[in-house]
Formats: sequence, C-alpha cells, structure tokens
Amino acid sequence: MAVSVITSIKNIIGFKGSTRKGPEERTERDESLEPVPTVGFRVSYTRGTSKLYVRVLGARHLPSKVGVTHAIGYTIKIEEKNHQLEVTLCYTRGNPEEGETDTLTMGVTKLRWSIAATRECQEKNALLYVKLDVLEDGVRSIKACKTRRFPPSISVHLRPDKDNSALTVHIPSKWEDLSCQFSLCTKPTLGKKTVFGRVVLGPGSDHWDRAFQTPALTITQWHSLR
Repeated sequence: MAVSVITSIKNIIGFKGSTRKGPEERTERDESLEPVPTVGFRVSYTRGTSKLYVRVLGARHLPSKVGVTHAIGYTIKIEEKNHQLEVTLCYTRGNPEEGETDTLTMGVTKLRWSIAATRECQEKNALLYVKLDVLEDGVRSIKACKTRRFPPSISVHLRPDKDNSALTVHIPSKWEDLSCQFSLCTKPTLGKKTVFGRVVLGPGSDHWDRAFQTPALTITQWHSLR
C-alpha cells in the first residue's frame, strides 16, 4: 500500500528516477540564491564635536575566514575641510576689426561647507550669498554682482541663469592689473554682515593662467576660502 502511494506521488510530480547527474550534466549553482554577507552597525554623532561613533552590532553569512564574535566600538574623527568654492574662468578674445574687446567671465557653481558652520547659520536663520568682484590693482572694484541668497547647506549648487552667479567684464589693455575675488557672506536680519572667507585669483595663479592660455574654454577648479 505504502509503495503504491509513493508511486502515485512520483507520477503526479513527474518523478523520473534518480536525480543524480553525471559531471557533464550538472548545472552551475545559482549564486543569486546564496546568502548575502551582512554586517550590522550603529552610527551616532554628538552635536558640536568632531567625532563619529560607529558600533558594530554583528554579522552573518561571512566567509569562514572572517567572523565577528562580539560587538566592537570604533571612534572615527571627522576631518572638517575648509570651506570651498568651485569657480569658473573663461577668457574670450574679441575681434578688433568689429570693435570687440576681450572679455573675462567669472562664475561660482558650487559651495562646500562644514556641518558646524551650516548649523550655526541655520540657528540664526541667516541666508548666504557670494559676492563676485573684478578688481583693478587688487583694490578698486570695477564691476561686481551678488548671487541670490540661499539657505546654508553642506553642499550648494548655483546656476548662472537662475542664481546670478556669473559676471562678465571687458578687459582693459592692462589686464595684468586685474584680479577676481569671490566672497562668501551672510547678512542676518539683525546684525552686521559677516564674510566667511574669500578666493582671489589673478595673474600668476594656476587657474587664471590656464584660462588665459586656453581662450573660449571654461576652466573650473575648487578653491579653499581664506
């Protein structure tokens, strides 16, 4: 009786005998069904400090040579980078026969800022902006503009068409006396204007020289605020 029942089940499921296969008939193992190595951890950050605490909680499905037998804590120091601006320079030659003069277009496209400085401005409800200046003899401003004001963030993207983040100036004959200045500023509702730092580019700087050596090509580079 038992044998007949087993035989009926085999017929229903399409059993055709032994499932063992020879070497030439064996199929490759489906790696997608293999268990995935997993590590669990917890990350915590104490406000106002420069340390990030990472605690390993456990692991599973690790290779035999790797194992985690107990939770381990690590303290990692956060490296705060200087505030940085990504700025662009583009030198364009004019056609003297058509009365055109050479021009220089300067712009700012991105901002990187520290977590601490971002939170400090957020608490004060202070908006940021970048002031672009073309200076003569390093002092006198011959043309300037300000970007739109934007909320503080560790990463900001600016666009010339919407954020007023580019400035074009006609270059005088003594262009060696010119320089470009980018200033990151804030003006709270109550209080004085604060300048967090500046980037100044002029003859002799790598970014400036590359721009003038490659006319009509926009040269982009990150600079730390000073």
